[in-house]
Amino acid sequence: MTTIGERVREKRTEKALSLAELARQAEISKGYLHSIETGETQSPSAEILFRIATLLGTTIAFLLGEDDGTVPSVQSVSYTHLTLPT
Repeated sequence: MTTIGERVREKRTEKALSLAELARQAEISKGYLHSIETGETQSPSAEILFRIATLLGTTIAFLLGEDDGTVPSVQSVSYTHLTLPT
């Protein structure tokens, strides 16, 4: 079973982002991101996880190990028009 930190590092390297660059974009210190990746920090806040997941193109659920990390894309949206009785 992989940890939050291992999944963050996996996605970060897939995106070819340095630790410093992801930390800068997520508006957290490089040291804090390093502590997440190494497992020193076990429970980053939901806000931090959201920032990291968004920047890495994944979901918080993936970082927590609850899904495969794919973000569904909307290809098209169709609307049905309803006519309400007057």
